[in-house]
Amino acid sequence: MKNNKDYLVLLIILLVLFSSSTETFAQYVRRESFDTERDRRLKYELDDWVSYLKSRQISSMTVGTDYIYFGTLDGGILRFDYFDDNWDYPFTTSSGLPDNKILNVVYDKNTSFLWAVTEDDIAIFKPADQEWLRKSEAASWPYTFPEVPKINDSKQIRQNIFYPREYLNQLPTFFRKW
Repeated sequence: MKNNKDYLVLLIILLVLFSSSTETFAQYVRRESFDTERDRRLKYELDDWVSYLKSRQISSMTVGTDYIYFGTLDGGILRFDYFDDNWDYPFTTSSGLPDNKILNVVYDKNTSFLWAVTEDDIAIFKPADQEWLRKSEAASWPYTFPEVPKINDSKQIRQNIFYPREYLNQLPTFFRKW
């Protein structure tokens, strides 16, 4: 019986030692600020820091070559990889977006750029460079926002295009419950 008590005392001592150790549970927080997104990218890669935020409101959707992108009003851009059938990490301010409140997200098939429109800025994701470029930080902006085709009636609605809310009245009456 004395053996069990000795083990119990030893276990309690070890638990106290490990729970009070600052090395075991410490976290180093680096506080750095950068003047531009490009300066930050010189030090960190796109996915060095990933933020997962609550995403309750979807503002827009677009389909790319590998992903379906969901712009949200509170969590950046969610990405669903439809070939692997899983959710990839989201694009947020941690990955270079100017804001996590995305008003519109558009994929340009001609350039393979992903466009993100926020309240104060526009940004494009260049997949070849794996970086976000912000219009507010660019000396010149040679990029042109892709146009969503205009429609006049439901016969002109094209497949794989996600139209803004103002086009809901053009849908067949079956879909017009909003």
